[in-house]
Amino acid sequence: MKTKQQFLYCVLVCALATGLVSGFANDLAAQEVGERAEFGEPEMLYVGAVPLNLKAEQMYPSPAMFDIDGDGRDELVVGDIFGSLNIYENEAKTGDPKWSEFRALKSVDGEAIKVSNW
Repeated sequence: MKTKQQFLYCVLVCALATGLVSGFANDLAAQEVGERAEFGEPEMLYVGAVPLNLKAEQMYPSPAMFDIDGDGRDELVVGDIFGSLNIYENEAKTGDPKWSEFRALKSVDGEAIKVSNW
């Protein structure tokens, strides 16, 4: 997968039954304005050699990417059906994302944030 500067990196759930997360890439630099977006084949996301979300065991994961800590790199935030929110930091300075082990998203008082889906 190319660098984030060259590609739009969309994170999608590939297999709800297993809870594993895959990514799709699109080369925006080669695309004209108004042109239909075409994405490549899905690529499994990993933390080291382990599929992302395998250790967290979140059910029906709902991933989103945005810069939570203001470092200029998007983190991957994965919520689930029970309201837990886990963060995977992008540890790569350049190039493809390299995901850290997960940690719970916490409030300013240090408590894990839970968001009800109902």
